[in-house]
Amino acid sequence: MFELLKYIKWRSHVLTLWQLGLSLVLLIAATWFYFDKRSLLEEKRHIYASTQYTTEQSEAFQAILQENLAYYNELVSVGYIGTPKRLQWLETLSKLGDRYEIPGIEFTLESSYMTEPYVDPFWHAGVFTRATDMNINLQLTHEGDLYRLFTGLRKYAPGLFSVDSCRLTWLDSYGEESALTRLRGDCQLKWYTLVDGTQKSADESGENTGG
Repeated sequence: MFELLKYIKWRSHVLTLWQLGLSLVLLIAATWFYFDKRSLLEEKRHIYASTQYTTEQSEAFQAILQENLAYYNELVSVGYIGTPKRLQWLETLSKLGDRYEIPGIEFTLESSYMTEPYVDPFWHAGVFTRATDMNINLQLTHEGDLYRLFTGLRKYAPGLFSVDSCRLTWLDSYGEESALTRLRGDCQLKWYTLVDGTQKSADESGENTGG
């Protein structure tokens, strides 16, 4: 094989060799260009598919929102969705005390926090919910005052609450002023407020668009 190469007149084939070399270079360049553009095309297809999925998902969410808009607005208006209505809870409790003539109502509100799994009864994996603890101490004429108070809160206070515990005690000793209100109530309530996911999405959309 190598012996035959000695008899080849390379100078007479210089042009052919140049053409062959140039063809190889063009072939390599064409191959690189093909695979580069193919990779770019696959990337564009992936972006298009992702965008199409996002668009379809957005349209589905919009359809769900339009279908349930009236119900959503109702839940916002009654305080189930949005920020905790702390001031309104206190004002409602004070007004109910005056309406039902329950003297000496004392109440405190703790800071709000996110509900935890297997701890709070209203926790849900797909719904973010805030909880706010409320402590109520009050003087009662009879047990019915406590029932009327909680019924009034459910009817007039904006939000959803549960009664975690309630302890009633009877005063053995009392003065003339407390003769009719010897019953004491010590109750712990927990208010629940759903985080407004639509507002969060709107805020994120504004941030992404520079708004």
